[in-house]
This record gives sequence, structure tokens and C-alpha cells, in this order.
Amino acid sequence: MRFVHVALLIFVACGTNSAPPVPVTVTGQPMLMTLKVGTAGWKPVAGTYDVNENATTYQIDVTDEFELVGACKRANGTFFVSEVFGTVDDATVTLGAWTVPDCVRVSGFLPPPSTTDVVFTATADVDAGLDLDTIGHTLHAGVPGTFTTWQGVHDLITIDPTNNRILVDHDVEIVGGTDLGTLAVGAQGEPMITQGYSADLQPDEGASVTTDLLTSRGAFHRWSPPDHTTALFVPRDQLATGDQQRFVFEITAPPASFRGAISSSFDRSVPGFQLLPRLTDYGTRPGELGASWTPFSDFYTDVLVTIDNQQSTLDVSKSKLWLERHHTSTIDFDVDFDGYDPSWMVANPFLSLEVRRWNENINLISGAGISTP
Repeated sequence: MRFVHVALLIFVACGTNSAPPVPVTVTGQPMLMTLKVGTAGWKPVAGTYDVNENATTYQIDVTDEFELVGACKRANGTFFVSEVFGTVDDATVTLGAWTVPDCVRVSGFLPPPSTTDVVFTATADVDAGLDLDTIGHTLHAGVPGTFTTWQGVHDLITIDPTNNRILVDHDVEIVGGTDLGTLAVGAQGEPMITQGYSADLQPDEGASVTTDLLTSRGAFHRWSPPDHTTALFVPRDQLATGDQQRFVFEITAPPASFRGAISSSFDRSVPGFQLLPRLTDYGTRPGELGASWTPFSDFYTDVLVTIDNQQSTLDVSKSKLWLERHHTSTIDFDVDFDGYDPSWMVANPFLSLEVRRWNENINLISGAGISTP
């Protein structure tokens, strides 16, 4: 389960033969965005690039069943190709749930800039953790610590784990020899917001709760309380534009099944939810880039198959309505589209299948990791 950029959209009524254009935003500049509507041929979709946000926005206009493909090739040579199948009657929900390709981030994280690594010092007024990139650092009260990071402007996440307090400093420039002084998380930090969750578990299932904070400049911290039922949330006034919290409540069982709830859109905390049932009947499709499953009776919005190796990714999702109209429960990656590149092959892939009930506030999932031949 990854960080994804999802546009917040409005539901449209079923039974129409047209839908208002749906905005889809992709980080970076995709090498391909192509759309097929009904029986028409493939057509490229023009996007608008925002240099300040480093993001491209597309207005997706559909009047029938559709297939949309987006592809990114990153600076390090890895790729992310994602396709989605839907209908005019569920276009807003289907495109809102779509795991859009990301042309910059790998596994949700921005690559560090190509600048020189520098040494800096920092102190805290209590024993604390300091995150200013994807690596956590430990500070002891009143004792200066010396660390290394890339030169440039950072966000600082300082955590008092004993009292669950947080202090986030944004846009702090670090060069060689920078002394950040005393990070006063004990005196100035705010208490984290706590909320408990529970679920009826089957005998072989275990639960976990995590909350991630990823700031706009790439500082990252993850909370995983040891009781596996209490979530910690960051107070809103510690966040700045572009910062993202991500809540995950996950239940796992051997060999590789999982179900849970994911949310990146909430005010103070995530309210209660009802989980989807456990996925039990599924498998790969010999000779195909995909999987099949036996649908359960609970409502869902789409099914996603991800083929990746933590570097490059192929994704395909199909809406419930599209699957029902085609009388199928198979989800295969379609290579028959204009612009397909045969070099988009994921080496040593891991395949996962996720059944999802998506809305703009929370995404409920039930899925499994599947061994590939």
C-alpha cells in the first residue's frame, strides 16, 4: 500500500451517457497519457504542466466505457505504467480511485537532490527523534548530536516519544556546519491526537495501526504504537501546504492476505469504519500479467492488480461496473495500446490483488500477495 496522489472529486449519478471532465493530476511530466473511449481508437490526452508544483493535470472526458493509460519514466531509469478501465456511469469514482503513475517518487518518496552531503549539529530539550529525510536520528536531552544529510532546504520533524509530542519546523536551510540549536519539542511541541480502533479478528489474523507523516520537502516519520490498536495523528497547525498524513489500519494473515482501511483525507482523526471481508479465492493467470478472483457479496468499487519490485511498477484497475458488464472477474494488464513499450517489464516482480471500496475520505481494501511464476 503506497502513497498515492488522488484528486478529490464529486460523485456523478448513474444512468447518464456523459460525465463532466474529471481532473487527474500526475506528479512530474508523464511520457504518455492515452485514452480509448468505446469502440474509438486511442487518442493522446493533452495535459497542463504546473512548473511550481511539478505536476501535470489532465481533464479526462468520457462518454462511454473507457481505458486510460499513463506512463512515466523517472530520471533513474525506473518506470511506472498504470491503466484503468471504467464506464461513463462510474467515471468520477473510478478515476478518483485510480493509482496514477508518479514520475518523480519511488515507493512514495522523493529522490534526494543531487547536492553535496553536509554535516550539521542539533540538540533537543528532551530525549527525542529527529527526521529530516527518510532516516531517523536520535537526540539525547541537552547533548549536541552530529549528523549528515544533503545540502539544501529541509523540514524537521522532532518527536518526543515518551510524551507523544511533536514539533515540525518547515523550510530550514542546512549547509555545511549548520547548528540547528535546541529543538524545543518538550517545551513547544504539541500533543499528538490519539484514537483507538478495533476489529473482529479471525484466529490467524493480526492487526496493526500506522500513521505516516510525509512533508513537502521529504521529511518522513511513521508511528506504529505497540498496542496495535491506537493511532496517533499530527495536530493540523503542525502541518504546512503539501504535507500529507496517511493512516493505515491493516489486518494480515498467512500466507499473504491483508485487509484494512487507508485514509489521507481527514480533519483531526479518522472516524470508525467497517472492513471488507477477507479475500479467499484468487490466483494468477498463466501467461498473463494479471490475476483473477471470485467476487464476494459486499459492495466494492474496483479491483487493482499491482506488479512491481519496489522500483518499477505496472498497475491495472477495473471498476466493478466494467467487470460486471463484461461478465468477467479477471484483471489483466493490457499491452494493446498506442505507445506500449515492450521494455516495460518488471524484473523479479511481486504481484498483489486488491479489491477496493473507495471514496474521497477513506479507501477500504481486501487483498493478497500472489506468487508469480
